[in-house]
Amino acid sequence: MRRIQRLRFDLVRRAYSTTQYGPTHATFPLANGHELYYTTYGPATAPSTFVLIHGAPGSHLDFKHLAPLLVRDDTNVIAFDLPGNGRTSADAAGGPSGLTAVAIKDAVVEAVDGLGLERTYILGHSCGGHTALQTADSIRRVDGIALLNSMGTRPHQAVRPFGPIRFAARQMQTPGLARDICVTVNSWIFLHVFKFPRKTPLDDMTYACQRSGTVDFDGIRLHAESLGRRQVPSFVAIALDDVLVEKEIGHELGALLHPGIRLEYVRGGHNIQKTQCGPLAEALLAWSAGHP
Repeated sequence: MRRIQRLRFDLVRRAYSTTQYGPTHATFPLANGHELYYTTYGPATAPSTFVLIHGAPGSHLDFKHLAPLLVRDDTNVIAFDLPGNGRTSADAAGGPSGLTAVAIKDAVVEAVDGLGLERTYILGHSCGGHTALQTADSIRRVDGIALLNSMGTRPHQAVRPFGPIRFAARQMQTPGLARDICVTVNSWIFLHVFKFPRKTPLDDMTYACQRSGTVDFDGIRLHAESLGRRQVPSFVAIALDDVLVEKEIGHELGALLHPGIRLEYVRGGHNIQKTQCGPLAEALLAWSAGHP
């Protein structure tokens, strides 16, 4: 078993380091004068593109295991650093006083439409699932929506009760003592409750709270229902041992979207884009090939 795991991750490592397959780093100039950073893998002229949207906090590196495995001669990958995370400044979505879930979505929609992609499959993980649903329902052309352990249409177990998170997100938008206290408490929760690495930047955790705390769950339901009515091809994958997002959330999203691929992994935890990268890549490629 260990040998199989070593071989699998060796394959990922070799694919990730192959010049032909990337990674290549780039930026998209937004209309507000700031840049949205992203990383690409695969042939620049490939007609099909997976657009990968990370959670809160996160970056393009959240997909470093999955992204190379999605590359084919006819398929490439774009993985964003969303505003306030990774290499992208919070100013790309309004700065500390204006950064919200909707402002982040607006930046992604502007970039995806501006890149002029031929066929677009939007994929979101965790909180990125919300941004993926919003983006897929807003861009000029979408060919599929994929969700991995996504947040849903109601607060999941890791963010209940949701009221304190919404309160903290609002306080973080205004400089002062209340903001400083909320930032400190929020970082402690990310590090000691959610077990994020201690090297996670403070600003990334702060803007993650602003992003997730300004979510409109009713609005997310409307986006999912809209995609369902439009019969946009869908792919939903969950891990049954995810301690952050319970399986019922994924089931509810799957029921709202157009019938499609529904995968459940007994093991994998919250970050199945890493722990189940091989099987997920195969399934995603087969799904996208079936909906050209």
